[in-house]
Amino acid sequence: MGSENECDSPTTDDPPSAPPSGDAGGEEGKAIPFITLSFAADGKAQFAVTEEARAMLADISGPLSVISVVGMYRTGKSFLLNRILLGQTGGFPVGNTVNACTKGLWIWSKPLRAKAADGTPVNLLVIDTEGLGSLDA
Repeated sequence: MGSENECDSPTTDDPPSAPPSGDAGGEEGKAIPFITLSFAADGKAQFAVTEEARAMLADISGPLSVISVVGMYRTGKSFLLNRILLGQTGGFPVGNTVNACTKGLWIWSKPLRAKAADGTPVNLLVIDTEGLGSLDA
C-alpha cells in the first residue's frame, strides 16, 4: 500500500529546463499555499490568504497578470503548470493517486516576467487550483 501522502512534495531540487519563453524565471521560485480552507469551532468554512503569500504579493511592484488552470481533479493541472509554464519537473505537487494533491489555491513564489499585448512588461502570477469534484473540495 502507498504512503499516506502519495503526492510529490513541492520542490525545486530538480534542475530546471529552460522555460518556453526563454526569460520566464520560474526556476527561481517554489510552490507556496495561497488560499487555504479551515473550519471555525462552529463548523463554518473560512478561507484565508496565508501570511507567506501575503508577504510575497506585497513585494510585487508593477502591473500584474494572472494565469491559472482550473478543471476536474486528477486531470494534470499541476503537471501542466510545472512542465509547460515553469519548465521543470518539480514545483507544484503531483502524484500517482486518485486522491487530489493540491488543496486550496497555491501560487508560484516568484512572478514570471511577461509582456502584455501592447508590449508593457508585466508580472505573471501562476496559480494552481484544487480540482473540481475532489472529495475534499
